[in-house]
Amino acid sequence: MRIRYYRVTITPLRAGETYRFLLRMPEDLRRRIAGAAEVSGRSLNREILHLLELGLGSSQGRPTRPGQRGETLVLKKKWSRPAAVLMVVALVTIAAAAGLAHSGKVRPTHRNTRALPINGIVFKGKANEASRTGSADGAEGPGAFATEQAGNAAYPATAIGIDQVRGALQAFRSDQKHGDNHTGSWQLVGPTTPKVPGLVSNAGSADTTQSGRLTAIAISPKCRNRGEDCKLLIGAAGGGVWQTDNALARKPEWQLTNDGLPTNAIGSISFDPNDSKGKTIYVGTGEPNGSSDSEAGLGLYRSTDGGKSWSVVAGSVAVSAGRSIGAVAIDPRNASHIFIGTDVARHGSSSSNGGRFTPPAAPQVGLYESTDGGASFSLAFSQPSDTVNPASPNGGDFFRGGVSNVQFDPMVAGRVWFSIFDYGLYRSKTGGGYEAAFASPS
Repeated sequence: MRIRYYRVTITPLRAGETYRFLLRMPEDLRRRIAGAAEVSGRSLNREILHLLELGLGSSQGRPTRPGQRGETLVLKKKWSRPAAVLMVVALVTIAAAAGLAHSGKVRPTHRNTRALPINGIVFKGKANEASRTGSADGAEGPGAFATEQAGNAAYPATAIGIDQVRGALQAFRSDQKHGDNHTGSWQLVGPTTPKVPGLVSNAGSADTTQSGRLTAIAISPKCRNRGEDCKLLIGAAGGGVWQTDNALARKPEWQLTNDGLPTNAIGSISFDPNDSKGKTIYVGTGEPNGSSDSEAGLGLYRSTDGGKSWSVVAGSVAVSAGRSIGAVAIDPRNASHIFIGTDVARHGSSSSNGGRFTPPAAPQVGLYESTDGGASFSLAFSQPSDTVNPASPNGGDFFRGGVSNVQFDPMVAGRVWFSIFDYGLYRSKTGGGYEAAFASPS
């Protein structure tokens, strides 16, 4: 049998703490280990730890008990760094060969299945177990594998950055160009209407037709009292932007219009009142509702062809990355004068509670202004928002301080009105600055 060696990096921490180490291995071996993990029901990290334990046997370096998922391999002896490196290289080599041979049948992955681009495997102690598995006691859960994948993709950082999200989107679009290699055809068998039993619906006792959360709606200023030529766009919390050109018809025809949008989390939509043809539309990404699964957005986007395609408004990303844009307003007298309102958002908890915190270094939520058509934005006004509490399962920061709506005054040129969660309604003053029109009850 040909033995392969793997490059191993060991980062020693202070005495008494756990170790993290990164394994880089050939793709075919990673697939075999993943197949063994699928058969055994273990996670990829746990399977590698299991193979290490098999290779280590009863030597002094073996852990005193089987490790839980994500736990570190703690060595009882003191090792010098070179010795530790050589030992781990030997263990991984022997364990990977012997363990896979011992495991019997390994279920192969589908030939059209592409592995996630995980750069390494991270083992660490139980201090962050609840955030990784979604369980306070550290038990395995349905979200544990998804959290592990997200953590591995983010490593050595603690959160996935905006550039990684964009890279994932580009990789997905590149894969789409290759086709799916299917020789057959598929037909939808339904149902196409989401009928929800009254027992579990918001309607109470009656059965109902229900959708997911809708966060934004905008109708073309050209729409009249006819079913034709009446463009309407809606945005969903996690379903992208949908458009109909006959909003007043008895049965409007809807189509998804997401070309150029890097996320399906939508917070706001607005037509540019300066465009008499109704072709210029803005979409703010990210859900602004402040819940544990209100996904953060990736900036403000603009369409100049009536929603067929979208491009990023460059200056918006720096002030809204890791946040949502819950409001957009364009000055009806000056298309280059734009306000956006940003809100608290996070990486959601649909199947993985480990990402429920607001992304690190997220900018202050508040009212931002651009006077150069979106090339740059500056903070115009804000109020304090909740502080992130690391001890809380979801960070404890919700919607406080977020700007939920922005509108230009149709009667007073340049005056803008905006509402702030937990604070009230504000307006700009004639001489500059902002004032409260009325406050929310505390």
